Amino acid sequence: MKKTVNFYDFRNAFLDIRPENFSFEGLRVLWEYFEEYENTTNIDIDFDPIGICIDFMECTISEALEEYDLSSVEELENETIVLTIPQTDRIIYLTY
Repeated sequence: MKKTVNFYDFRNAFLDIRPENFSFEGLRVLWEYFEEYENTTNIDIDFDPIGICIDFMECTISEALEEYDLSSVEELENETIVLTIPQTDRIIYLTY
């Protein structure tokens, strides 16, 4: 049994469970990423907010580069999935 989750359900789940993990803009970027993934692959994703918080991290570009000991976002993109948050210096990246 599957339940369709719209953006507001998605956002509210994070606000209820893990309000400090992602910014509002970051949640929008994650939502769009998952929507595009499902549309492109025709694979439904199980909505697991805790799992998403474990797998993805939002931080500044410089914090992510320091964490991976890299010098550019392009190098980070070679290591993992990177989602940029428009009009900010922040990104979301897959942590494994």
